[in-house]
Amino acid sequence: MSEQTLSLSDATALAAILGWAQTNADVIWLNEAGVPTFGTADFIGTMRGGMPSGTDDVRDCCLYLVTTDGQYVSLSMTDAIKRYRACEFMRNA
Repeated sequence: MSEQTLSLSDATALAAILGWAQTNADVIWLNEAGVPTFGTADFIGTMRGGMPSGTDDVRDCCLYLVTTDGQYVSLSMTDAIKRYRACEFMRNA
C-alpha cells in the first residue's frame, strides 16, 4: 500500500485520470523534453504492465498511454497526478 498522503487535490486529479483510462479518452501531455504529445489513455496497470490486483493501491500503478504514432508510454500515477495539477497533462477535447 502506498505511503503517500492523498490530498483532496490529488484525489480530484486521480478521479479524472481514472475516468480517462476507463473511457480511452484522447489526452495531451508534455513529454520529458517539454514537447506536447497527443495520444489515448489506454489502461491502468502495474509497473510491470500487468493488471492490478484487488489489493494493489492505484497510486502505486502506472497509466499506460498510446501516442498518435502508436507507441506505448507509461506514467506513474504519482507523475500523472503531478502533471495534471501543473496543467501539463489534460484531456484533449
